[in-house]
Amino acid sequence: MPSYDGSRARFRFADRHIAVFAHLLDGETPPDELWESLTELRRIGLVGDEGELSPLLGELLGTLADPVVMIQVEITGAHGPVNHGVAVGRDAVISHDGWPGEEESEYVSIEPNTLVWELARKVNLHRGKKPEDGAPEVRVATTMAALDAAFVALEEPGPGRPRHPRPRPPGPRRGRPRPRGPATRKYP
Repeated sequence: MPSYDGSRARFRFADRHIAVFAHLLDGETPPDELWESLTELRRIGLVGDEGELSPLLGELLGTLADPVVMIQVEITGAHGPVNHGVAVGRDAVISHDGWPGEEESEYVSIEPNTLVWELARKVNLHRGKKPEDGAPEVRVATTMAALDAAFVALEEPGPGRPRHPRPRPPGPRRGRPRPRGPATRKYP
C-alpha cells in the first residue's frame, strides 16, 4: 500500500505505483493491470479523480521523469535481493531504499553533497576497526589480467555446459584497444 509522510517529505511506492505516475505524466490512462494501483494512489490523495497529480509529488516525479544520472544498486543478502537507487535531477536528488520482502521502496529527497555517503550507506560500506599499531598492512593488487582470466573462465565449457562465446566488436581487431601515445598517433 503506498503512503507518504508529509512532515518528512518521504514516500513509499512500489514499481507499479511509479508506472501509474509515468502513464499519468504522459497524459495516458494507465492500463487495466495498474487499475488497483491507481485506486490506491487515489485513496491516499496523491492522484485526483481526473488523474491530476498532487503538488507533493512535483520534486519526486520531476526528478524520476527527467534524470541526469540514475544509479541502481542491488544488494543480495540472507533475505534475498533488495534494490536501492539514486536519481539525480536538475533540481533535486532522490534516494530510494528497498526493504527485504517488501514490495515498496522509500523515496526521499537528499542533499546533493551527501550523494557519496548515501551510496556508501546503501551498500553498507563503512570504516572498520582501525588496525592495531604494528599490524601488517594488507593490500589487494590486481590488474586487468585478473578480470580477463575471469571472463575466459566463464567462456570455458564445463560439464554439460555448451560454449557461448562472448560478443566481440566487429572488425578484424580482437582484444582491448591499445592506447596510442604521441609517438604512435597517426594524423590525417
